[in-house]
Amino acid sequence: MPLPLLLLILVGIVCLALAWKTQNRLAPLRERVDEAASNIKTCTDKRNRLIKQLVDIAAAYATHEREVHRHISADFNTPAQIALDPKGAIAYVTHLTNTFPQLRADGTYLNLTRDLNVLEGELQAKFETHNATVREYNSVRLSFPTAFFCWGGGFEVAEYLDSTEPAQAQREANPEKQAGLT
Repeated sequence: MPLPLLLLILVGIVCLALAWKTQNRLAPLRERVDEAASNIKTCTDKRNRLIKQLVDIAAAYATHEREVHRHISADFNTPAQIALDPKGAIAYVTHLTNTFPQLRADGTYLNLTRDLNVLEGELQAKFETHNATVREYNSVRLSFPTAFFCWGGGFEVAEYLDSTEPAQAQREANPEKQAGLT
């Protein structure tokens, strides 16, 4: 076998081994980047559901509170002699406390607000994990000689995410919803 042909075969085997090594190293890293992005989407969806629940509860609470105030106003328009009679006044206050017990929707609202704050911290951690994974992937992707073998395998440079991007994308996707909330 002539020497140039032997060298060409040897170079081909080395290139094939490097391409194989590159593929096997970058594929799991790319999957981790995709997984981190999916985790961010899941967390963002959960945050949006919590926000919707908070808005619904706040609206229901406001309606309920308005009704309570209306009923209390109606009860305060009772005859003045009830308020002057001590036994009547105690009965009247007892009636008001039984009719209008402590509202519980505010506790649900506070719990959802706490959950939302915890979720915001988790979401920030997921962004940091994603960006660390992107940094690791891009470092390998852009290193020599890996960069030469990436063009054929579909290993594009991954983008870092800013924690404000999902909120901006959501506003751009639903401008009519945002107009109603401002």
